[in-house]
Amino acid sequence: MSLSPSHFLFASLLLSATAAAQIGQLTLSASTGSDPRSVCVIGNNHVVVSNRIDGWQHFIDVTNPAAPTLTTTFNPPYGDQWFEAEFTSQWGGRLFTGHRGGGLNMIDVSNPSSPVTAASYGSTYHFRGLRFNANSAGGALYYNETNAGLQCFGVTSNTLTPVWNAFATNNDANGLEIFRDEIYHFGTPYQNPTTRIVRGYSLFPNPTSPTQNYFATIPNQASSGHCQLRGQGVVPYILASRWTDGLQLLNVSIPTAPVTTPILPANPNLLCWGTMWFPNSTFAVAYGSLLIGNTRFYWWLILSIQPNNVVIPVNVFVVPFDTRDMRADPNTGRIYVTGIDTNSQLGKLLIY
Repeated sequence: MSLSPSHFLFASLLLSATAAAQIGQLTLSASTGSDPRSVCVIGNNHVVVSNRIDGWQHFIDVTNPAAPTLTTTFNPPYGDQWFEAEFTSQWGGRLFTGHRGGGLNMIDVSNPSSPVTAASYGSTYHFRGLRFNANSAGGALYYNETNAGLQCFGVTSNTLTPVWNAFATNNDANGLEIFRDEIYHFGTPYQNPTTRIVRGYSLFPNPTSPTQNYFATIPNQASSGHCQLRGQGVVPYILASRWTDGLQLLNVSIPTAPVTTPILPANPNLLCWGTMWFPNSTFAVAYGSLLIGNTRFYWWLILSIQPNNVVIPVNVFVVPFDTRDMRADPNTGRIYVTGIDTNSQLGKLLIY
């Protein structure tokens, strides 16, 4: 594991300790950006903030991080986009968006001022879980279809072709991550909403026809269907943010025998939205909110992930920001945060 004290570590400690750490910000339109759900770094000095309502995509020029500007706003097919988008630099840049009422898009973002829908597919209900994996044929896109399971699409520069699925009425899927040659995803069995399961699929030898090699129920039985899985591909750890069901660490060093360690407990008043790893380190930040009485407080929690599944809280901060997503750009050392300013109730992009 790498514990190098990179600038990302220092950025994490400063992230909310002081307003001086913030480089810049951009307020999104109240009509098309009032509920941002993800931010993706797409190169060409741009990031894309994806909005839930009608699936608006905001292309933001961050050449000058102190004064980011909106290049264009794009509304792809299918509407409501509940959670994260996925980006690949393949073919000059492609952004994948899954939509809650059904529908999957691949958007050509090679020219951020003129995005184009390169391909679409009429899938059904999607909540969370979307990952791209490059291969010799172009790539494979793995897609969680809520209430059905996991699906794989073959991807070229302008096509999305369904090539495999593990659909079944009891294979609900929500939360997805790839670590090396393994896919992990969380779900809730059909008509059994108080149980949470995790499955593992091997991508070797055929990434477009994964083989299930792990199945288990996990601690903190589910009370909500929300789950985000985030790894960073360097250390064999995945953080599982489970909304009201707490925060957990999965050690996946043995693919067929992950070890689960609780970090935050299940609590109906404690919401864990998600996490972000700082590149090339074992530090991460989790974010969410806590309801005390009639007041909701929004927090960022810095974590140090040590060997043997030891998790050390470094610091916790209360922030006036309902955070929905964070992404770090290892090329620039910047951190991008999107969510809702709790004072103005406007969607924003913050840059650190």
